Amino acid sequence: MVAPEHMDAKSRSETASDNIVIFSDATWWQFETLLAVRGDATVPRMAYLDGQVELMSPSRVHEVTKGTLGRLVETYADIRGVSVESRGSETLKLPYQERGAEPDECYDIGDGQEFPRLVIEVVKTSRGLNKFRIYAAFEIEECWRWVDGEF
Repeated sequence: MVAPEHMDAKSRSETASDNIVIFSDATWWQFETLLAVRGDATVPRMAYLDGQVELMSPSRVHEVTKGTLGRLVETYADIRGVSVESRGSETLKLPYQERGAEPDECYDIGDGQEFPRLVIEVVKTSRGLNKFRIYAAFEIEECWRWVDGEF
């Protein structure tokens, strides 16, 4: 499998589905190590739940969709006079519960919080981890999931 950062632009634009790999029997320490090895790169996005690590390289369609949804949230907030701050695909971790994820988009609403109040997930395949279970541990107030053109 070729990592997306090593693919040429034509190959990347032709990729219509997300690439997801899940490793079982993984420890929290291994998840933290993968995050450290990846560094500041944006792909693959990673998640950890119940001993499983998910690595996901989003497709071009996935990224365009999450960008459009993010602009809609920001435009609505601007029109309504609501203070929002984008946190992008920030890595959210709860080591003591061994849960972690990188949402497609996430936002603070109102004053800053430790964790975002809104996360948005674009789902192009059903093979991934249950992100709602992960975000529940963070007590995130709103989790939006975009599947086949619908929330």
